[in-house]
Amino acid sequence: MDAMKKPLAMGADRLVLVDDPLLSQIDSAATVKVLSAAIAKDGPFDLILGGRQASDWDQAHVIIGLAEVLGLPLVSLIQKLELDDDLVTLQRVIPDGYQVISARCPLVLTVTNELGEPRYPNLRGIMQASRKQAEIFTLEDVGLSDTDIIPKLEIKKLYIPESNEKSN
Repeated sequence: MDAMKKPLAMGADRLVLVDDPLLSQIDSAATVKVLSAAIAKDGPFDLILGGRQASDWDQAHVIIGLAEVLGLPLVSLIQKLELDDDLVTLQRVIPDGYQVISARCPLVLTVTNELGEPRYPNLRGIMQASRKQAEIFTLEDVGLSDTDIIPKLEIKKLYIPESNEKSN
């Protein structure tokens, strides 16, 4: 199944993609700008969910930056959540177990693997997804230009350092 169709087949109401050739080499600060602009353009929301860390650099800069730019509270390391209108009851991972807290929407959360496996698409969901299209925004659509996404960080060199251990 196409990666763009899978969230729709799993039950997402819609899918929005920000796609622009200028986005191929952006850093996390620019990613935050683009996502926050797209979210602001797209309208009101209750929850923004993000992973515990990124798969590329193994950091969590984007979701934390997103909460900051949008002026929203952030609760990290969520393993369970229950939504009741605009009140969310959260179970947050801490070193010795978990902490239960409540917060009101809108809210930004980072979630852990413990939150659960995503639902598998069923045949009906797959068929419905085949008729839906992703909404595609460009930088211009979200009110940004190339000057808004100039990287703040430049990687000069990326390497694995040599070991100081002597081999036998």
